Amino acid sequence: DGELVSGNPLQGVQQWYEQNVEYLGDMVMLVRGELTPLQRGAFVALITIDVHNRDILEYLINDKTDTKHDFNWQMRIRYYWDENAPTPGGDCRIQQVTA
Repeated sequence: DGELVSGNPLQGVQQWYEQNVEYLGDMVMLVRGELTPLQRGAFVALITIDVHNRDILEYLINDKTDTKHDFNWQMRIRYYWDENAPTPGGDCRIQQVTA
């Protein structure tokens, strides 16, 4: 139950990493286009967060972290979408530890 991704946790994290890199490439292509200053600022913020996430995933893969109980996982900040939040459509919840 403590697996990061059910089935093969290391392969799942690797797939997550590859998807993150693909999304980063897509966002970079968008930010190179014509955007308003507000749109460009939003994309830069999202790219910064996703680059940080990419680096964390790369660290987890290299360290072979495969469970939620591993300290390398627990010391990271994680983002969750909470559908049950009082705001319409849900809200982002940030969690430092799983304990």
